Amino acid sequence: MNGLPDTPVVAVVLAAGMSRRMGAQNKLLLAIEGQPMVRHVVLAALASRCQKVLVVVGHEAGYVRQVLSDLAVEFVFNEAFAEGIGASVRAGAQAVSSQQAVLYCLADMPGVTAGVIDQLVDAFHAYPDFMGFVPAFNGKRGNPVLWAPGCVRQLRESAGDEGARGLLHQYRDRVMAVAVASEWVMVDLDTPQDYRRVYNRPTSHSRPQTVET
Repeated sequence: MNGLPDTPVVAVVLAAGMSRRMGAQNKLLLAIEGQPMVRHVVLAALASRCQKVLVVVGHEAGYVRQVLSDLAVEFVFNEAFAEGIGASVRAGAQAVSSQQAVLYCLADMPGVTAGVIDQLVDAFHAYPDFMGFVPAFNGKRGNPVLWAPGCVRQLRESAGDEGARGLLHQYRDRVMAVAVASEWVMVDLDTPQDYRRVYNRPTSHSRPQTVET
């Protein structure tokens, strides 16, 4: 059954994209509070109650691996990274067991905290009849998204730029919106304008904050 207390949750950080909208730079390597963007996401996943953390790499995989080399993560190489996010969703699902739940984290959302991730994990264990769990801020759904073990087979068939949107539609009555207090579940950094709205605070203990430009 989905959501049993001993059902492990694996975090999969999707870090294989080509970040075309950011321009020449790989956005995942851009500094936020003095650390590469992707590192913030991975550290949050590691600090959560997820059993382990997988990082799907592709574009500039060597650089991404390098900035995460000291962290206790496993890397999954997505050979089809140019295909779109669906290929990374697929690669991540292929690397987990059908007995595990999978939580997909977008590597360009550095403000998502371990606390938000744990709220999704707690909901998964508390409500076993649901297939998916998404954070919602002020009624609007965001990321990351947690899927029950029963969805892994379909996630292994993801393709294109749709990712898991098909599952969100298929199980729309069995996807729980988990209310969170963080607006960062709605904020990804795709463009230089997005990045300029992130204020690099002088202390590494704070979260990134947006500022008016």
